[in-house]
Amino acid sequence: MSIHADVADEGIIMVEKNELHTKYATPRRLSQVLKDLLGDSAEFQVEMRHNVYNIKSSKPLDVVRPALSKQ
Repeated sequence: MSIHADVADEGIIMVEKNELHTKYATPRRLSQVLKDLLGDSAEFQVEMRHNVYNIKSSKPLDVVRPALSKQ
């Protein structure tokens, strides 16, 4: 996984880009897991393209699949 710097529309610097197949989570579930994993101070954006979530976050994120599969 590589780290990328990107500036979101709101001026927030997004440092991490990840992809997750939609079969692992509903949009609502993914949002809740990201909030739990990243904490209140992190910002993230999720865009769905076909059957993949494209996730940009202001903090490193590398444990989405394990966290989703636990519950």
